[in-house]
Amino acid sequence: MTSTRTRLISAAAATAVIASSTLFAAPAAQADGGYYGTWTLTAVKAGEIKQKCDGLPQEEDKCRAGMTLALKANYRYVSTIKGLEIILLPGKGDFVTTTMAGTASHVIVFNTDDYPTFLRVWKVTLKGTRYGAPSKMVLTGSFGENPEDPSDDAPIKLVFRRDAK
Repeated sequence: MTSTRTRLISAAAATAVIASSTLFAAPAAQADGGYYGTWTLTAVKAGEIKQKCDGLPQEEDKCRAGMTLALKANYRYVSTIKGLEIILLPGKGDFVTTTMAGTASHVIVFNTDDYPTFLRVWKVTLKGTRYGAPSKMVLTGSFGENPEDPSDDAPIKLVFRRDAK
């Protein structure tokens, strides 16, 4: 009787340990989801040139205020970013994220519905984490090297803030 009771208590203890470790592991498994939500574009940087996105909708030579990128948990995105089509097309599409092997660099790949071959890869940096939810996201990319015009090699950064929605 004592051995049966000991076995039952041991099994219950093992189950409790496994269940509690699963609860603590779950947030770590979901850590890559810190980018889900609606993000508002606040600035665009190309090399040394920085432009804040605070322009009016009719100002074509300025980065317009209120442009957003919504990243959903079902790996779909919606972009209202206009005027930067060579960088990121407005509209809807799919995205996927991964961590580059051997590094801690996270990347995101956008695949638009309208032009499925127009893939855009960006390095993702999340900043300003508070209680596990980042408040700022920076997407960094480039068009690669241009031996004819090295000024084209400048990295491009899209700076976003998380909306409170």
